Amino acid sequence: MGFVNILGEYLSYPGLFRKLFTGNKGINADKHVFGAEKNQYILCFTPEKPNSDTAVVYIHGGGWRQGSPNDFRFIGQRFADMGYHAVLTGYRHAPRHKYPAQAEDVFSGLIGYLTLRSSMGNPVKDIIVVSDGSTDHTARVARSFRGVEVVELPSNIGKGGAIMAGLKRTRADVLLFLDADLIGLNPAHVNRLLDPVLGLKAPMAVGVFERGRVATDLAQKMAPFLSGQRALQRSLLEKVAGLDLSRFGMEVVLHRYMEDHGIPTVTVELPDLSHVLKEEKLGIWKGLLARLQMYWEIIKYAAKVSLHFR
Repeated sequence: MGFVNILGEYLSYPGLFRKLFTGNKGINADKHVFGAEKNQYILCFTPEKPNSDTAVVYIHGGGWRQGSPNDFRFIGQRFADMGYHAVLTGYRHAPRHKYPAQAEDVFSGLIGYLTLRSSMGNPVKDIIVVSDGSTDHTARVARSFRGVEVVELPSNIGKGGAIMAGLKRTRADVLLFLDADLIGLNPAHVNRLLDPVLGLKAPMAVGVFERGRVATDLAQKMAPFLSGQRALQRSLLEKVAGLDLSRFGMEVVLHRYMEDHGIPTVTVELPDLSHVLKEEKLGIWKGLLARLQMYWEIIKYAAKVSLHFR
């Protein structure tokens, strides 16, 4: 009986291969990158006439040492031709990259695909406002908006700590950070920041002001990595140590981590957007003092990070 089963399996191979290789070659795939290495990408095939929301995931063989999703496009085309969504995920090759790097890449590709699918429609699921020991009406005003969760910290712990406090309130795979004092913010700015990350073009997108105000535009042109407007993958943020203690040095820590690990970042222009200057909020002298204190924290933490990474 066992011999008959094995023989029947072998005899089915020609028909199986014929079906696979005769898929609709006109079905193209969307390529989405989730890492810096050449094989860290997924190919997504969307059926012209879907008959199901089911997605077929194909992880190519090769002993973790060879091959790529592009070598097996015909499989994705075949499933898409049958009406199914199909995703082919790549991974870094051994022996240059030791296991479990390959399994981690497969998981990252799948998470990226699920994020991509879930982002169709309105990508924003949670809105969290962190009041970092504010003495004004920040928390009360934020609570007046429907669907907004407010995290009110009893004392000021700095931007890094405030962001980590907000992170604990959501399970989202993609995070969007926005300063609370922006002028001219609209949904188009939100989508501009989210699109590169949701589309897996880069793990992080940094927004810089364009055609806003001369002072804020110039500052961000000179040091775009200090921008507080950014979108990034949650998994990336969770790998960076010491963010909760970084205060205003948070952006410096993120920038250094991305550079040291060769992780790509895209810069996104945010037209007609700016923010309120500290001197406008607090007055000339108090605002200037607050600005100098912010710069001192950035410089101090930048020096600390440089010494740590040497």
